Amino acid sequence: APTHFNMGNVLALQKKYDEAKPHFLEALRLKPDYEDAQIHLGNLLVIQGKALEATPYFLAALKTKPDSAEAYYCLGNALALQLKPDEAKANFLAALRCKPGYAEAHAQLGNLLLLQGKAAEAMPHLRAAADLQPDNEENQYSFGGALARQKQFVEAAARFRAALKANPNYATALNDLAW
Repeated sequence: APTHFNMGNVLALQKKYDEAKPHFLEALRLKPDYEDAQIHLGNLLVIQGKALEATPYFLAALKTKPDSAEAYYCLGNALALQLKPDEAKANFLAALRCKPGYAEAHAQLGNLLLLQGKAAEAMPHLRAAADLQPDNEENQYSFGGALARQKQFVEAAARFRAALKANPNYATALNDLAW
């Protein structure tokens, strides 16, 4: 099973998704409770635009390992893509209960809440994501944008500058900083 899992990962990294999928499936045939293979296959399907098809693999990973922050996070992403924001939110929160410092889960939850018009609820998650990953330009930019919408322009500008420090070619952050 590990050999097929590793081969699937190598092919997926090369963006050869159709070739990677049978390797993940074979790894799961050989070891049905292979949590990493369940998650990686699910993520591969999400990348291919098949979030609905991916969902059972994330659920299987949670059955295998009920405290898997990664599985909750990935399931949250798949559900968000299926336009199920309340279910996605519940899974991002579950990921954070398993792993409180999970920057990606904070970021996704914060952005989801912003899309729902819940800026006050989103802000602590966006701040956590930006503070946990100071070199992540997307997290810095998202938090800066949320701050700007709340007219907190000085702190927003600092976050846009942090995004540019992480990626000097980040044109959107540069544009927003110029305003």
